[in-house]
Amino acid sequence: MNITEEFKRLAEEWTEHCQSVIFSSDIYDYLSHPAYRKLTELGEPAVPHIMEQYGQDDLPWGFVLDEITGFQLIENPDSFSPPEVKRRWLEWWEQQFQKTRKAG
Repeated sequence: MNITEEFKRLAEEWTEHCQSVIFSSDIYDYLSHPAYRKLTELGEPAVPHIMEQYGQDDLPWGFVLDEITGFQLIENPDSFSPPEVKRRWLEWWEQQFQKTRKAG
């Protein structure tokens, strides 16, 4: 199975889980699923897929990105603004894209 197929499979599984705990205010309810861990284990090759998905939904993809990239854009996991975290990650991605375009 290639990275795209694996990502889609895990993203669907994690989405289903997140929808089942959508009313929880405890972020760890979202992150305690095996698909979350497997998504982080996909590593940097998954980042473009994550960013595409993050632009389309409101799942806490920022936590997956924090773990993969090592950038800590979520300062306090117990108190954060999901829209603000998403905005910061999307800006980060745009900056990465611009660097790639200038380098290429």
